[in-house]
Amino acid sequence: MDLFEFIHPYGVLVCKPCASGVAPAHLHTHLLTKHQEHAQVGEPSGRPGSAVEKLVSSLLERYRVLDPRRVPIETPPPDSLPLSGLELYYGV
Repeated sequence: MDLFEFIHPYGVLVCKPCASGVAPAHLHTHLLTKHQEHAQVGEPSGRPGSAVEKLVSSLLERYRVLDPRRVPIETPPPDSLPLSGLELYYGV
């Protein structure tokens, strides 16, 4: 199962189980804290950091993920449909 969906028009990675966007700088920590079961896949040493580093590198090489610290992230128009995979919060 792929953990992430990439929303190309906005350059955003969405974590499917969490239904939230994850910035590139937070991918490593997000995987270690929220998805430990995927952190040790294929790691005979059981060292979670190594598997996570490989996954993060793979995601960042595969997709052109925008970093909101460096580039403004475009937002959809208010009258557009919700973005696939993201949880909606009302009144925020």
